[in-house]
Amino acid sequence: LPICLLRWKGYGSWESFTQAEGLPSNAVWELCPDGAGGLIAGSNEGVAHLPVGARRFQLLAGTEQLRSVVYAVARTQDGSLWFSSDSTLYRQRRGKGGMEQYALPGLSPELRAAGQDLWVGTVRGLYVIHTGLRDGRLEPFLPMGNLAIRKLAKGSGGKMWVSASDGVHRVDPARGTAPLLLPTARGLDVYSLAMDREGSVWVGVDQKGVFRVRFDGDRVKSMDRIERPTLHSRVISQVYVDSRGWVWVSGDAGLD
Repeated sequence: LPICLLRWKGYGSWESFTQAEGLPSNAVWELCPDGAGGLIAGSNEGVAHLPVGARRFQLLAGTEQLRSVVYAVARTQDGSLWFSSDSTLYRQRRGKGGMEQYALPGLSPELRAAGQDLWVGTVRGLYVIHTGLRDGRLEPFLPMGNLAIRKLAKGSGGKMWVSASDGVHRVDPARGTAPLLLPTARGLDVYSLAMDREGSVWVGVDQKGVFRVRFDGDRVKSMDRIERPTLHSRVISQVYVDSRGWVWVSGDAGLD
């Protein structure tokens, strides 16, 4: 469980943020840019905002009534901010106070924005909201059925990589397909994933480290395993590829 938020200010220099710096809770689950150089944080006690240049967090204006666990935060192309808490999805439109609510079929641990679309991963399937449409309804992505969704990652060509209870799928919204490319039957119980600049998919596998997987179409071309002692952690919680192309891995023994 995270117990504070750290900001890297340069080599050898870190700045910490806790409740003493305005966070509603020291347990921070998700971070998202606010679109103006600031930062939005989803915590155990609601949504906090650190405006650009500020030294303290504050409750995000218009979300004061949301004081429960916020597992995921996302920002779509229209400037809307989205938050998931328990079985409810909240939307705060740009320039407007208050929040709209969407009932979800179950807990939603994952939100991922892709252009005007918001992808919503729940314990009972994958959903999408087309924010460019006037009604903006929550629609099920039927090829994924009622699978429990663990992680979402943006791919190339408008595709989305999805880690679900049965394995890793590559979702093609245009074709309405979601082939299963890495089934859990292969011993790969994937809880985190990310795509690098070369098109490889990095997956964090419970108790087995991290794998770099290259595909040739729908076929696995190669699979390289990175584990201890190269990685310090055995239990992998997150895999992230930054803007430089560097791969970061967090787990039970810190950050690699």
